[in-house]
Amino acid sequence: MADLTAAERELGYRPVTTYREAAAETVAWLRDHVEKTHWQQHLPQMAALRHMFDYEAEDTLLRQLAQ
Repeated sequence: MADLTAAERELGYRPVTTYREAAAETVAWLRDHVEKTHWQQHLPQMAALRHMFDYEAEDTLLRQLAQ
């Protein structure tokens, strides 16, 4: 996350939302837009990087932790 202290001091910048609020809105938007289709259709740039992450191993770990 970028430090906006200088922008606040020098320009009077004030954030319009908190990180928590913005993240929640973003996750809700993503959920609503991809729940009936495949996520790669909506996020092709992220899908192009899929080979860099072992999502199957992560899903397995999360299932194990949930038990």
